[in-house]
Amino acid sequence: MAAELPALIATQPFRERLRGQLMLALYRCGRQAEALSVYAETRTLLTDELGVEPGPGLVRLHRQVLTADPALEPAAPRTLPYDLADFSGRGADMDRLLTAADAVVISAIDGMAGIGKTALAVHAAHRLADRYPDGQLFFDLHAHTAGAQPVEPDVALEMLLRMLGIPAAAIPEGLEQRTARWRTELARRRVLVVLDNAASAAQVRPLLPGTPRCLALITSRRRLGVIEGATVVSLDVLPAGDALHLFGAVAGPARVAAEPAAAAEVIELCGYLPLAIRIAGTRLAQRPNWTVASLAHRLRAETGRLPELTLGDRGVGLAFAMSYAHLSPTQQQLFRLLGLHPGADFDRYSAAALADVPPRRAESLLEALVDAHLLRHSANGRYTFHDLLREYAHGLARTDGDEPLARLHDYFLAAATSAGDLISREARRFEPSLTHPPRHLPRLADLDAALSFMTAEHQSLLALAAVTDDWQLACVLRAFFEHRATSPTGAVPTSGPCAAPPSVRWVRR
Repeated sequence: MAAELPALIATQPFRERLRGQLMLALYRCGRQAEALSVYAETRTLLTDELGVEPGPGLVRLHRQVLTADPALEPAAPRTLPYDLADFSGRGADMDRLLTAADAVVISAIDGMAGIGKTALAVHAAHRLADRYPDGQLFFDLHAHTAGAQPVEPDVALEMLLRMLGIPAAAIPEGLEQRTARWRTELARRRVLVVLDNAASAAQVRPLLPGTPRCLALITSRRRLGVIEGATVVSLDVLPAGDALHLFGAVAGPARVAAEPAAAAEVIELCGYLPLAIRIAGTRLAQRPNWTVASLAHRLRAETGRLPELTLGDRGVGLAFAMSYAHLSPTQQQLFRLLGLHPGADFDRYSAAALADVPPRRAESLLEALVDAHLLRHSANGRYTFHDLLREYAHGLARTDGDEPLARLHDYFLAAATSAGDLISREARRFEPSLTHPPRHLPRLADLDAALSFMTAEHQSLLALAAVTDDWQLACVLRAFFEHRATSPTGAVPTSGPCAAPPSVRWVRR
């Protein structure tokens, strides 16, 4: 504005309002002396040309500029979105954020799509607003926004400086210069900044305050790596009680209380994911003729849950799609293929068999998916999906053909055969038929290693045997179940090529 007003004043030299705006713009740019010069020039012009003194408004402004009246500073910017009236749970996470605000200037909130990161950050910001009277800013960095690219740090700094009331003409060019101006402005203020939907630590570092008087709350679907001095809060799904409370707050407490068993099933089918629960609750609230049980029935349908968990331009599947789109091609491929895995969890060897890569490469890709919150660590070097992410990955895997599942089958058949031989060599009565012999198998050095492998993988072997209808997988499980004396119904065949005659005694060797 300070650059544009002189041209307007030149065409209308006696308009005191334009001259007052120029004075105010110059003052807010830190150019107090120039603002006072504008007043002096205006007074000379009016007395010489018109024989009048400046009006009371301009005289009052001159006095305020002369005394650096705080009233001339722009109003504290407050750009936070509204706080959710039905915000539920997250008590421990909220306490951690509120406590951390007393000691650090940065808190990073990460978690999978739909977990409620933005809702928590905004809720915390409203709770903390009184501590930061000079402004509460919210800026979406668009790391995972449909139709948008992540905002470059220099562009974000320009927008943040303008939120503080800095005129465009006073904002320097270049990332380093803008970072310096941003931190200079924050150094004399107490400001809270919510940096939502961040792509990486590199994107947010230039935007962080350099003074303990300010606070930055960052949200991201990715683990942001090292942001020095930050308190990291990684969100998990809601506990059952908080999930039920959220569902009731959205759908209506009376309807949920009337069908408690169905309501519990709905939140379980939603995977206790806040976005899924909110969409399910909203759909129920908008359809008074539906029962909670009918909603649960729809979520159990063979078509899957994701189509039901979509409402307008919001949907769980749509949120997952944005996370998937930001993966590398090799990460995308492994994510899809893991949707074919029949077990509840998996390790790097079975992932390597699916993707036809070495185990070390598979582990690197698995860890990248964990960092993107598309997988979770399970235990002992194993990984697992959130239920809804598994369904999403399985839907994508339909385009990858039959070969990956065949590779997984042959990996498990070969590995389980090796383990079974260590448990009881006499148990095996056939040579496994392998179409895709695996290039890499876990090292099973002794009986304990074999038993550990079978304990971890027997559920996957049973599920794979059911999917592929292969008697060989059932056969190789026999020694393990006989050893444990816990053979489930139908797991150990009593006839066929792998059936043992009554005289065979299964022994530990």
